Amino acid sequence: MEHGHLTAHELVTALMLQQLDRRQATTAQTSPLGELLVRAGLITTEQLAAALTTQTEARQRGESIRLGEILIASGVLTRRDLTTSLLHQRRTRRR
Repeated sequence: MEHGHLTAHELVTALMLQQLDRRQATTAQTSPLGELLVRAGLITTEQLAAALTTQTEARQRGESIRLGEILIASGVLTRRDLTTSLLHQRRTRRR
């Protein structure tokens, strides 16, 4: 948000997450981050699968890498979209 204004991308992201929030309110369940990102249209299922593979391979080497960091490093997700999605996920868990 720059000078109190949302960019078109930020607005679309917020509206998509708001729509997911309404759907989840009826199911009372929290989605894993990857599923949330796919349902919000921020990443594809293929991008999620590739990131989860990378994460699994890293864990097998004894490394701990968060899914969001993998998606950012691969260029498919912005840090801002990750932050917004994580805040949404935390907010839905509190209900």
